[in-house]
Amino acid sequence: MKDVVMETLKEFKVAHRVFGVTTDRASNMIKFFDLLADMETDRRSFSRTAQFSPEDKPHIVNKVAEVAIDKKVDTVSKIRACVVYSRRPTIRENFLASIHPATEDLKLPLDVATRWNSLFHMVESAYARRVESHDHLSTRKGAIKNDVPSAGEWIEVEDLIELLKPLEAVSVDCSAFKSSTFHLALAELEFLRSHLKAFNEDYAKAHWICELTKDTLAKLEDWLKLSWKKPGIRIQVPMIARLLDPSIKDAYLPTVESRTAASTTLKHIVQLYKTAPSERRGSESTSQSAVSAPKEPLSIRERLIAQATSGADTQLNEEDQYFLDPKESAKRDVLDFWSMSELRYPTLHRIVKDVLAAQASSVLSESAFSGSGRYITVLRNRLEPEAIQAMLCLNSLTNVFEAMVATMIDDE
Repeated sequence: MKDVVMETLKEFKVAHRVFGVTTDRASNMIKFFDLLADMETDRRSFSRTAQFSPEDKPHIVNKVAEVAIDKKVDTVSKIRACVVYSRRPTIRENFLASIHPATEDLKLPLDVATRWNSLFHMVESAYARRVESHDHLSTRKGAIKNDVPSAGEWIEVEDLIELLKPLEAVSVDCSAFKSSTFHLALAELEFLRSHLKAFNEDYAKAHWICELTKDTLAKLEDWLKLSWKKPGIRIQVPMIARLLDPSIKDAYLPTVESRTAASTTLKHIVQLYKTAPSERRGSESTSQSAVSAPKEPLSIRERLIAQATSGADTQLNEEDQYFLDPKESAKRDVLDFWSMSELRYPTLHRIVKDVLAAQASSVLSESAFSGSGRYITVLRNRLEPEAIQAMLCLNSLTNVFEAMVATMIDDE
């Protein structure tokens, strides 16, 4: 695996620009990165490389949502019993015959323990069929009659769907190209945190809904807290991304020890950037000078911002100055802030361009391998690698283009 990756990087002449490797936490991936980082040849190319192996955003959402699975809720147990009963072949046929207008699909999926969102889909589908389920199952003989949720319980299920729907949306967004970078994925998690806090303060909800929300919020807060280790080759990129969000900074650092550790880690990374190989800096400056066009005169607003952001205290280094400066509003766009702060924090500005653009999940690359199965079939199994690569790239670019068009339509 290491040899193939190195051959690919050298083929496209990008080995010197590798900033990090996004992987899962499987033992073979950890070993792969160790081999990559410990190579005697090209060591200078990888002197700044980090392994993005901490919990990625979809994994965090999954861990948080597992609270809903672990909670033993009578209403959810009743829904599960009704779904299991309705999916029996003979019962299913009678159920379908009683539905008007007629349909060929019962649309009652059953949840599985390994997929938290299967619980959401089961509850949401059962809620959509609540009238038909009540009419059909309440007339059946046996214990199933006692498992049919009442009208009051269905109201509580509506609140449960309202609670879980943003978790489903964030999980999908963080797993797809829409929020695949740390810059966007962090915003998704902050949105989820705000949703849970607002839901937790709504005392009109059922008691078990409030308790579930409280536990879910506590789990999310635990995962968002920064954990610190000694600075090393495996830089915790999600941690650094939160530090470099001017509206968050050290908000999750309650103790002096954690703040000191944060400063030490950030200084370590700053030092890595300042001591980057000379050919790397040269290639960056050369590429920038080659493509840079004459800049237009700055507007009055831009000149004022540049003057204000370039007046850093010369007594302090830029990372200390960054922490001492007041936090920005949560509504302030992160990229807008850093684009205006290049003069004040030059090295941090370079780090931000790498960290916030890093892939927050390995789902995209895994999906690329899975997607190849749609092109390599029994009847089309002799395609050249170049043709498969072209089709995969075309499909990816088409999805990006469609998303851009949809965004433009929404903005209008």
